Amino acid sequence: GAAADFHWEFGGPLGGLGIMVGLPAVMYFLLFSCGSIENDGKSYCVTGPLALLELTDLNIPPLHEWWSLEAAAVFLGWFTFQVVLERLLPGEVAEGVKLKTGERLKYRLNGHLSFWISFVVLGYGMPTLTEDGGVTMGMFPLSWLYDHYLQLLTASVAFSFTLSAYLYASSFGTGKLLADGGVSGNALYDFFIGRELNPRVSSFDLKCFCELRPGLIGWAVINLACAAKQFELRGGSLSYSMVLVNAFQGLYVWDALFQVAQQYPACGVMHACMDPPSPHTAHMYEHTRTHAPPAHGPPLSLCRSARFSRPWI
Repeated sequence: GAAADFHWEFGGPLGGLGIMVGLPAVMYFLLFSCGSIENDGKSYCVTGPLALLELTDLNIPPLHEWWSLEAAAVFLGWFTFQVVLERLLPGEVAEGVKLKTGERLKYRLNGHLSFWISFVVLGYGMPTLTEDGGVTMGMFPLSWLYDHYLQLLTASVAFSFTLSAYLYASSFGTGKLLADGGVSGNALYDFFIGRELNPRVSSFDLKCFCELRPGLIGWAVINLACAAKQFELRGGSLSYSMVLVNAFQGLYVWDALFQVAQQYPACGVMHACMDPPSPHTAHMYEHTRTHAPPAHGPPLSLCRSARFSRPWI
């Protein structure tokens, strides 16, 4: 058990359990109560948080529609693509803070280049066979992400829990440097907080990678997917709110990746690597939780929940 003076965070084991179970449930609720799910051919959104009677009209799909191998493949493909960019693209190598062992871990800061390469590939990397047997390169159909958001959400939750389980199990290996806040002795709490400090596969830092790459860049991609869907449905136009959401949140994503070594300590590249990482590692799920206008909704509505879910935090 935990020592008497152990400092519990997030409400301790019960709080951790509530977050791990509750936040994925909230993501699904937001999608069903105000999202892309169609109800009798029309978009549906409850009128307010206290409109309890309206909740009985929620159009919840059968469970077999919550998952698809195609969406899981797209999700894993995006994650793998970002891993390849992180491993292969050039970039400055920075040192983290000094650990208890006296070691300083190294981090490759090529996220800004990964940001631009990702959008170039999305815009020009889709191969298509022509009638004469040739190949043309064009834009990936981003509106597909909007149409299959439920399945992508499920894939992200499943992936996050799977990665969490792997990191928790691997933290019991020999030679692991453990986080002070992640060794309470309560398995549920330690799973939630994370036992190993800066979990790595060789030189590949899972915490910092998931903090910034697939999720932060993916956040901007999902926003563009909402814009692409609205562009289709409106016959070639976008609402002001859609343009503003993409512009301002896209600027935030770009700025975070451009200035990560100077002003983005959350991933621990320069300042915070001694913080215990969450066992589910992936801020990729946190950062892709953002509001974007409904592609089929009124011009200034912001009720569409466009977010992948990191299961908690």
